[in-house]
Amino acid sequence: MIIDAHVHLMEQEKSPSYAYLKKTGGDWGQLWDGARIVGLLDECGFDRAVVFSGTGLYPNVDYRAFNENTAREVRRFPDRLVGFGILDLKGDPEAAGEVPRMVEELGLVGIKFHNWLQAYPANSATLKPVYAQASRYRLPIIFHTGTPPYTEPAQVVEWADEFPDVQFIIGHFGKLIWLDAVRGALKYPNVTLETSGAQVSDIEIAVELLGEERIVFGTDLPVGGAAAGKWDVDKINSARISQRARERIFSQNILDILARVRR
Repeated sequence: MIIDAHVHLMEQEKSPSYAYLKKTGGDWGQLWDGARIVGLLDECGFDRAVVFSGTGLYPNVDYRAFNENTAREVRRFPDRLVGFGILDLKGDPEAAGEVPRMVEELGLVGIKFHNWLQAYPANSATLKPVYAQASRYRLPIIFHTGTPPYTEPAQVVEWADEFPDVQFIIGHFGKLIWLDAVRGALKYPNVTLETSGAQVSDIEIAVELLGEERIVFGTDLPVGGAAAGKWDVDKINSARISQRARERIFSQNILDILARVRR
């Protein structure tokens, strides 16, 4: 089984994220609803995916409407998609109050932050009310990382000790700052690394240092299309790790994280 823990819905044509995708070219520069994502999962050979808004990861957006859209798409494909919500603390300092609705009414089971686009660091005190709400429900939070100044792994893990019931997922493995991601996970047991920005050797070293249970598979689809998704699979399969480690990375670790959520 393969579960992709990092997939974006692209919900609006007239948005900064869509303009970026269109400019960079490729058949993935288009709108992506649940049906298109499921088709892409089939093309990649993936069983399920964690999805969240891509268009809504900017300041001053109607993040509640994007969360409602994510919930609708998940309801269309409940056997294939799992939904995370988004929050805009720049436009709405009280956005932490959305978390109970996300979980209890919309059925979303995690949070996505793109601190680089949203323009506040993961260790900002403005995020503490979100972490407190996430702790109530034992939600995982996945962060875009690897594009400073707001997205360094050291910033992501700063509050991990204070909120042990929150699973802090370092998206993209920290990219070029991957060693800081590994150091953070070594220090805090509730920190997990997601593989989309990792090189093969990064994964091998992380498994050796952290063990096989602290890494989840992710791609950042639909960016790059099916070719990118298959390449992310090849990274795991070519790494010098055990078959058990591959199985845990591909599916079991994210399933364990999701099983801890209080709904």
